[in-house]
Amino acid sequence: MLSDEFPVSGTSDMIDIDSKWSSKPQKLMVGGRKADGKVSGALWGYDGKSWARISRNDVPAGEGKTLMLYSTFTTDSTNWTVKEYPTLFTFGGRNSEGVNDACMYI
Repeated sequence: MLSDEFPVSGTSDMIDIDSKWSSKPQKLMVGGRKADGKVSGALWGYDGKSWARISRNDVPAGEGKTLMLYSTFTTDSTNWTVKEYPTLFTFGGRNSEGVNDACMYI
């Protein structure tokens, strides 16, 4: 059974993510409208068996947000090594007043 916090409409498209921190690939989505009519800013993950809310700090609540996986990098100039970090970006969408939320969150 899903939580009352689970969105029933207006979520971002689902994206696939496979990281070293998970035992198998995940599907992720953000935002949307819950059954009680309130909008959400939570990030949800699906592992093929169950859904889980995986965000501790939600983005501002909204519908129709875009969610994308990107990579960011840091360089250690002492030994010239580069580290890659998976990064989730979310932007756009409409907040509870129907206003377009053009901000980007990382």
